[in-house]
Parts: sequence; C-alpha cells; structure tokens
Amino acid sequence: MYEIWRKSIVTSYRSTPLNYNWPVEIEERPLVQKIIGKVVHFLDGSSTAVDSIILSTDYKFPFMDNNLRTTLSNISYPAGLYKGSLWLQGCNRKLFYMGVKHHCFTFTMFDAQGLWICRYITDTLPNKIKSCEEMKKERQKWVQRCNSLKDIHEQIDFQADFIKDLSDGTGYPPDAPKAKMFFHKWASDKRANIVTYRDQQFKSEPAQCIKRWFQMTIRLFFYSGTIFK
Repeated sequence: MYEIWRKSIVTSYRSTPLNYNWPVEIEERPLVQKIIGKVVHFLDGSSTAVDSIILSTDYKFPFMDNNLRTTLSNISYPAGLYKGSLWLQGCNRKLFYMGVKHHCFTFTMFDAQGLWICRYITDTLPNKIKSCEEMKKERQKWVQRCNSLKDIHEQIDFQADFIKDLSDGTGYPPDAPKAKMFFHKWASDKRANIVTYRDQQFKSEPAQCIKRWFQMTIRLFFYSGTIFK
C-alpha cells in the first residue's frame, strides 16, 4: 500500500500508536470521530482531507445472539473459549470459533485448530473429553498468561505454545516452536525499519531454500484503520 499511496498516508489507532519509524509520508493519528464529505476528523481535534479510506472492521458477529457471541477478538486468547476454539458460555458446547484472535502464526494455527475441532466433534481425541468445569479451569490459566504478556515477543512464544497444546495428540506436526524464531526476527526487523522489513530473507526449513518474508505467504497483524490522502 505504501508503494501505491506513498504521497500521504494517515493510520488511525484505537488506543495506542504503533510508533514505528515511519517514512515521512506516513503519520499516526488517534481514533476517527466523524467524516464530513472528504474530511476526516480525529479524536485529538485534528482533521485532514482524504481520497480513500480502508477500514478494518475486526471480527464482528451481529447475526448471533448475545449469549453466543464473542466480543474480544484483538487479543491472543479470547476469554470465552476452551482451546481458543470451543465456546463455553452457552450452546451446550456445540459452537466453535476458529482464528478469532490476534495472529502471529496464521495458517499453521488454523490447521491445528481445525484438526482439534474435527477430532472433538468426531470424539477421536486421544484423551477423555473434560467436563465443562475442567475446561473452564484450563482456559483460565491460558487467559491469565495472555493477560500478562508484555510485548510482541512474548505473544509469539505464547501462540507457539498454544499451537503445540492443540497439536498434542491430534497428529498435527508440532512445528510451531521451530518457526517462532522467524517471527522473533520479523518483529525485530519491523521495529528497526517498517519499510524494509519485508525484504529480509529467511531459510525455509522444509524446503531448505531462502525466501523473502512476503514470499512465505504469512499475513500477520492488522492496523485498526488506514486512510489514504
């Protein structure tokens, strides 16, 4: 997007700016308050005229009853879910969510979650399915750890452990601990230079070849909104 709209870009954040070393053409402003014509007004009282707006809506489920709807998606472990997948707040443990969390790993995590959900539904998990109370106690341990995460590197380790936990006994290859080193370097590269971090090269362990980050087809984090002038 920067290469296409490099004349002027404004990113809008909900609560905390990302504070990357942005190019001079990119600036961060707080939450959008209103849009009048082509002029966008922000929480700090500033405004700017724009040509295009890209809005990230997050995961919303307006079609679901309130007692079935998770409302916390931009975190690493939504509180209402066992194994980050099974809804425990209602629906007699027959409702599943997949991928509704803050992502480091993406398709690797989706694969692990999908397999765990299938094995739960078909009753082919190697261990006896736990009672609802046991699930809630286990879930709470993950939620507490999630709430204590301090930075992106702790989030990467947390999600690697989450995938390994899903993988235990399901037959899914637990390769997340091997891959997380790429994410740690990616996070450091992104902090060092927001423009060039995608140009860094990594060695694919399965293929034993060198590729750039964007060629590894991994989509990671999303801004709350991006506005192009």
